[in-house]
Amino acid sequence: MTSSRLLQSQTDEELIRLLLATRNTRYLNLLCTRYYDKVFTTCLSWMKQPDLAADCTQEIFVKVHLKIEAFQFQSSFSTWLFAISRNHCSDRLRYNKRHPNPCSLYDFYSDMEPCDSSHEDVEERGQLVEACMDMLKPEDKQLLSLKYLANYKVEDMARQYSVTESAMKMRLKRARTRLEAIYQHQECRLA
Repeated sequence: MTSSRLLQSQTDEELIRLLLATRNTRYLNLLCTRYYDKVFTTCLSWMKQPDLAADCTQEIFVKVHLKIEAFQFQSSFSTWLFAISRNHCSDRLRYNKRHPNPCSLYDFYSDMEPCDSSHEDVEERGQLVEACMDMLKPEDKQLLSLKYLANYKVEDMARQYSVTESAMKMRLKRARTRLEAIYQHQECRLA
């Protein structure tokens, strides 16, 4: 068996022990290769944009490299890695909310709003969205307001409504679809 195959057959924990003992980064590279796709998929589910997900994935593996000595072998490496991934994505989203670019204030209707619009256009469209929100059923308006104006997490909303996260995501998707339909109808009337 070649040394490459031997390394690939090692468990994550064995590779970490080798890394800590020798400081040879090829062990870390092997771990990164093993988990890259899974971490990227996790980041994509949080960030919703492939470019941001790729950036987060790279940042996560840099964190792993810097914090590998803190791994205490109490849980599996994958559990530790995905905890770092979740926390990093959550922190990144929180940062993006605190430091929005001009168009991200209207991200929840981004399909309707191009980013190169003038400030007056953005304000007018924002007012139109608010008017359309008032035309929604109260349940839809409340869901969208909690998610996009009060910045509630889906998991918190699901708990509040006593439904699963996937059911809450579907409710939000349907409410967004209804909002978009009303928006497009109103926009056509104004054109």
